[in-house]
Amino acid sequence: MIIYVDKLTARVDYILDLMLNGLVGANIKFTTNKQDFIESPQEKLSYTKSKICNEVFVPQNSDLLYEIGIIKQQEVITNSQDPAFDLFASAFFFASRYEEYVDKDLDKFGRYFHTSSLAYKRNILHLPIINLWAEELKCRIRATYPNIELRERHFKFINSVDVDMAWRYKGLGFARTVASFCFDLLQRRSIRDFRRRINVIRGKEKDPLATFDFMLKVGREQKTETIFFLQVGNYGRYDKNSSIKNRKFRRLIHYFYNSYLIGIHPSYNSNSVVHRVRKEVKRLLSVVGKDHISRSRFHYLRFRLPKSYNTLLECHISDDYSMGYSRATGFRSGLCTPHRFYDLTAEKKKPLTIHPFAVMDATLRYTTGTEKAFEVIKRQMDIVKSVNGEFISIFHNQNLCEEDDWIGWRDIYTKTLAYATEISETCKKEASNQRETLPEEDETSQNYNDIW
Repeated sequence: MIIYVDKLTARVDYILDLMLNGLVGANIKFTTNKQDFIESPQEKLSYTKSKICNEVFVPQNSDLLYEIGIIKQQEVITNSQDPAFDLFASAFFFASRYEEYVDKDLDKFGRYFHTSSLAYKRNILHLPIINLWAEELKCRIRATYPNIELRERHFKFINSVDVDMAWRYKGLGFARTVASFCFDLLQRRSIRDFRRRINVIRGKEKDPLATFDFMLKVGREQKTETIFFLQVGNYGRYDKNSSIKNRKFRRLIHYFYNSYLIGIHPSYNSNSVVHRVRKEVKRLLSVVGKDHISRSRFHYLRFRLPKSYNTLLECHISDDYSMGYSRATGFRSGLCTPHRFYDLTAEKKKPLTIHPFAVMDATLRYTTGTEKAFEVIKRQMDIVKSVNGEFISIFHNQNLCEEDDWIGWRDIYTKTLAYATEISETCKKEASNQRETLPEEDETSQNYNDIW
């Protein structure tokens, strides 16, 4: 497919490649020559002020993709039926996280407020809005060019686990263990809790946070791809994991590395400090004996653009899984598919792939409660399936302890993996039985309106 644009800027190249190549599945090449565009025998699409010939025309109603630098006031239309809607400019606004460069209103942990986002204000945060727009565009392209060959994407599920604190009682080291005993006595905790700590340390009772056997059993049964993000930073107020020097913890890391995918979980205070992240990566590498770690998710989802992502690049991290909010489910970048990081301060696409997640256990307990958590997970997964996206969930080993406020979450974990497996199997059957059909454009639009 040949694409006409008046000028090929870095922003134009980024968002048209993401949507047309990545989401629609078209092989594209750009031209700024109208005559070449008109005479080309290929399928055509133009992004300009007015239609040129008989191509698929996407009107350019905004100058966002032709600007340089960050302008605080941006008029972004999200209703694709609005005559003033600019598909590629609006998609770029969300995918680049433009608003996070402008809005400095942060929460007490230094994170961007989800309530400040345009998606939240327009009540579309729960939707992978760019994927939905891409599906609408794909229908237009197929209606104009019924024989065009487009690559198909397929639903994918990734289960991810953040290991913030592997154990509550064991593996803490001598000093922390003694301090914990003293704290128990000073706080006048029950004799039962005191004895429990002793029993766990002596190996007579299982540590309540050691839920790995359960998670791995469910993962094997459902044949689920799981990534474990491991926190190996220094001990601190928000960093409570075992020391990397602890032999039990090192053995646990080895087990994950030998059987599953792993990633670094940069500590609370290291999110944008290159030498700290690099030190933690080296610690993890010293245990697994690998030459590099490619995956990362920031602890507390604490990151700022573009500094945190550039920090990862300096530490040779190629894939980040932090794109989402801690207090709201949904799609922070408007996408449920992996996409490259666009650095607005440098005006260029960079070699860091962002994997947006859809739901997190702590967020669900805070926003919906245990009773409705799986309903939300199921609804979000259905939406991702409808656009053949990538659904990523976040669970924590300590939240599957079946104690206090987390009773019932093992069942939610099991149901989530089982439902994802069911969807994956259904998608495989549909793909094998699929016949090429061309749906009516009006019917397709109605279907997406139902999702909205």
